[in-house]
Amino acid sequence: MNANTPALAESQLKLLAELEAKQAELSAAQANITAQIQAFKETQKGEAIKTCKALIEEFSLTAFDLGLILTRESNPLPVQNEEVKRAIKHIPPKYRGPNGDLWSGRGLQPKWFDALINQGAKKEDFLIIKQEAAPAVVQNDLVDLVDANDLVDTPKV
Repeated sequence: MNANTPALAESQLKLLAELEAKQAELSAAQANITAQIQAFKETQKGEAIKTCKALIEEFSLTAFDLGLILTRESNPLPVQNEEVKRAIKHIPPKYRGPNGDLWSGRGLQPKWFDALINQGAKKEDFLIIKQEAAPAVVQNDLVDLVDANDLVDTPKV
């Protein structure tokens, strides 16, 4: 058996070299196919974005409509729908200062409000309607809030 051992080892080395060459060839083919797939995906992605932008423009969709944001107030896109614009504009003021300044109670506190609080006043002192929501009037299937200025006099400080 010793006489066949060098011949067997030589054939195994030859087979190993062939396998390594085939592995290198397949690895190169795999890299080529992966690059083609990536290029195809990029092309498809560009076409999908173009289609989406066209649909968003055609239907005046907002980030809120698409579920990309949770509230309309944080929508960075301009509102196209007039009914939505109208509903957003009718947020009644919740606080009124001694000079007639108004604040809805949303967002950052205005400087006049901060100054009065720092002077020792309480938020409740400036409430326009105390512990009540503004009554709603239904008109044309839209809800318009009654102007809070017509309901309560200006608080005295």
